[in-house]
Amino acid sequence: MNNPAIEQAGAELAIKLRWSSLIVVAVTALLAAGVFFFFRSGQIGRSLAAFRAGAEGGFIQKFLGGITFLFLGFTLIALLYAIVRNVNASELRAGDSMLSVRHGPLPWFAPNLELDPASIQGFVIIHRVDRPESGSQRGSGNVYGGSLDWYKLAARISLDGRTSLKVLTPSLENDEALSVTGKALSERYGKPFVRLEG
Repeated sequence: MNNPAIEQAGAELAIKLRWSSLIVVAVTALLAAGVFFFFRSGQIGRSLAAFRAGAEGGFIQKFLGGITFLFLGFTLIALLYAIVRNVNASELRAGDSMLSVRHGPLPWFAPNLELDPASIQGFVIIHRVDRPESGSQRGSGNVYGGSLDWYKLAARISLDGRTSLKVLTPSLENDEALSVTGKALSERYGKPFVRLEG
């Protein structure tokens, strides 16, 4: 779902990589339906009344009202996260003098970058597997199999004799899109492209 759009504009290569995925779209739909039902059912008014009643008398009413608001707050934060993941994209511009990376249009924690191509040694895909706590079986690579694979594209940088990785994209579930992006950048700059296990 997040196949990159790659365009050649003169000497500059422009790559736009969307962050959305089927899992994020499904989670967004479920959270939006849950928030709509929560407001439509009048649960907010009942919880507020229980919270106020608890202030005068019952600890149980106050506790249940507080739990309801905590749940609603968590759900709204998760919904905002899912909306950002569905709307945002990473735009990479590979020019002769600069590789720039921009994320948006909504605010996000991933930093925008500008890298000197001369400092780039190569491009890598970092692979990380999130597994449930011990006792669960090793999954088949998806959330239903007990684990979820995440991938990031990074550039290996060498500055002042020190080597480091600069992450170019947020975590995605689709390594094919990152592979296409990494290969395009590798060809553009004549640098190696490899996969790392994280």
